[in-house]
Amino acid sequence: MEESAEFKALPKKEREKRRYQLPKTISVWICDFDLPSAKNEYWDEWALYSRHAIRNGMAVPLSKKNKYIFLANFWKHRSTT
Repeated sequence: MEESAEFKALPKKEREKRRYQLPKTISVWICDFDLPSAKNEYWDEWALYSRHAIRNGMAVPLSKKNKYIFLANFWKHRSTT
């Protein structure tokens, strides 16, 4: 992020403030197996949650910047479409 033209164009004070911010990250996992939590589905999206928040019924992702996309049994579904 620090190498981007957008970041370099910010005033010094703003660069210092944003220096440790994580950029948005999307991970795509192409699997050759079914996901146990997604029966008969080949697409699922996951996020990281706090164990405490889940226990209290307030599951909110820890960060909106991280996203995980799973394509389950990708080759099987791809050959049938």
